[in-house]
Amino acid sequence: MPILGLGIDIIHLPRLHALLTRHPPAKFTHRILSTCERLALLSEFPTLSLNTPLPKHSCGFAGLDAGERRLVAYLGARWAVKEAAFKAMYPVYTLRWPDVAVVKTKGKPYLILDPAIAKATNVCSSHVSMSHDGEYAYAQVIFETPP
Repeated sequence: MPILGLGIDIIHLPRLHALLTRHPPAKFTHRILSTCERLALLSEFPTLSLNTPLPKHSCGFAGLDAGERRLVAYLGARWAVKEAAFKAMYPVYTLRWPDVAVVKTKGKPYLILDPAIAKATNVCSSHVSMSHDGEYAYAQVIFETPP
């Protein structure tokens, strides 16, 4: 299948953590996550309070407990996927945050593209890979069109 575009992105997680200490996670999640992604977030982190900023630590990102680090990595990976999708689609189409959703099925991430955009851009399939290690989250997205 011909490739419409390839996009990659990396995010430094301490930068995202700093943002989440200044503003409640609800503001961030409502901006970048789709409704189904927000529901998955609440399912993954059932005790999470989205209405209060994350606590600041004297050691910064290194001082986060395991749950907070997991949350920041989770959100960072989704941010990176969406940024990679934007790069893969540009200049054919300029995506917005809600146009793309990341879902996991049996541990594998999948990209859901708004059907109207998929039709307009002739995208028939997408491939996504995301990872996080230490202070970084990384994602790669490929969009394919029919032969």
